[in-house]
Amino acid sequence: MKIASTILSGTESCRGQFQSVAHRSRPAKFFSIALLFTFVIAGLLGIPVTTAAAGVITSTTTFHISAPGGGDCAAIGVWDTNKNRCTLNSDVTVSGADGIRIESSGVTLDGKDLVDGTIHTLKGSLTSGTNGVYLSGITGATIQNLKVEQFGFGFRLYSSSGNRLSGNTAYSNALTGIYLDSSYNNTICRNNFIDNANWLQAYDYLGSGNVFSLAAPIGGNYWSNFHTPLQGCSDNDNDGFCDAPYFFTGGQDDLPLTQPAVCDKPALSISYSAYWPSYAEYVIGNLTVLYVIHNSPGNDAFNVQILDAPASTPGVTLTTTVPVSVGDINTGSSSGPAEFIYYDPDHIPFTTQPTASAQDTCGNIYTYPP
Repeated sequence: MKIASTILSGTESCRGQFQSVAHRSRPAKFFSIALLFTFVIAGLLGIPVTTAAAGVITSTTTFHISAPGGGDCAAIGVWDTNKNRCTLNSDVTVSGADGIRIESSGVTLDGKDLVDGTIHTLKGSLTSGTNGVYLSGITGATIQNLKVEQFGFGFRLYSSSGNRLSGNTAYSNALTGIYLDSSYNNTICRNNFIDNANWLQAYDYLGSGNVFSLAAPIGGNYWSNFHTPLQGCSDNDNDGFCDAPYFFTGGQDDLPLTQPAVCDKPALSISYSAYWPSYAEYVIGNLTVLYVIHNSPGNDAFNVQILDAPASTPGVTLTTTVPVSVGDINTGSSSGPAEFIYYDPDHIPFTTQPTASAQDTCGNIYTYPP
């Protein structure tokens, strides 16, 4: 008895028709398959740098970021209301005052330009007591992909908890790179602390539960005064982490990095095969679709999940419980097949749009399509 494999072809509008083919499948092409909406997000590499072409916004007053409207975000970047995210689109220089104050919980401040991936710089004037990025009484905020330099404190958290800093660089700040004051349960990983205050790179005062390293492959942070054997950092097993912790006032980093941290966004795509497992399943209407996620060469992807893949055609139902984890995917590799079952009793053509998520080496979470 012939077992039919159902395959879809389509156009850029992601619509197509079923074809019945025996024992066959084929990969999806980007943005051209009716069964799925293929997603590709290009990853960008690079240690944080400034770019004169992006222009510089100068100010003598602090920029305040808050939800739901974004506060002053529009003056220095782009505000995403759905995600409470402020993404810088220019370098920023603030003289004699704090640089940016985050004034709402759950806000994300991202220094990576949406257009060209530039890591923007927030620069001060070495005025004592000023803060590059300041949080007071804030929970659940994220600060990522930002270079902060020449303030008193690069990053300062006061009475704040559950916040995450990753992919940032604190450079040449007068008092310390990061100062945690009466703050707890914050995660500070995959950042670069370079030449701050005569090696006073970090200070955790009256805090608890603050984490400066996660398990490999994420690890801790890069410290310019602790990354070579002469500084006490040996890497005998060549895993990219110092074999000894880095200690600072009030805390420690158990997995300091031997090289500057770079946050790499994975570039993911997806292919599929669809088939009826048996004639009995065909009669019932249970179509099996196997999704495989591919990670283009460049960046590792961690904790990859297919969040959903609903059928958009009435009468067809996804019966698989989502999300479905496919694990970590190394650069240039692919996941194993993830099995999804669709109930299609009338054997009608249908479309679907899978969504997925993945983490980069800094623990930043990306969704696909964005």
